[in-house]
Amino acid sequence: MWTLTLPVITTGHISTATRDLLSASSRKAFTYLVSRQTGEKPVCWVAEYSEGFFVRFWDEHEPELGSDLPQDLRDIRSWLISAGYLDLWVRIDADGDVVSGLDIFEW
Repeated sequence: MWTLTLPVITTGHISTATRDLLSASSRKAFTYLVSRQTGEKPVCWVAEYSEGFFVRFWDEHEPELGSDLPQDLRDIRSWLISAGYLDLWVRIDADGDVVSGLDIFEW
């Protein structure tokens, strides 16, 4: 049986602009940000809940898709890959952990 394990990091690792982008993107029950380059390929899936977001970044073997993301999300995606979370899921939560090396934003 496959079991998903995902890190839970603080919402402080995303800017207010990124928070607003993710929130606007998740107005539907479950949606995704679309690549500006191709206009069709998703760069990440987003599901919002009261304390944050579930985010699943697209394939780690397609780094060019990362250029469509705000810098803070690119940094989170890079951290996931370097930390071995190759499912590329992350929970960004108000009570999540602070990750050394990722920027902190006050909002």
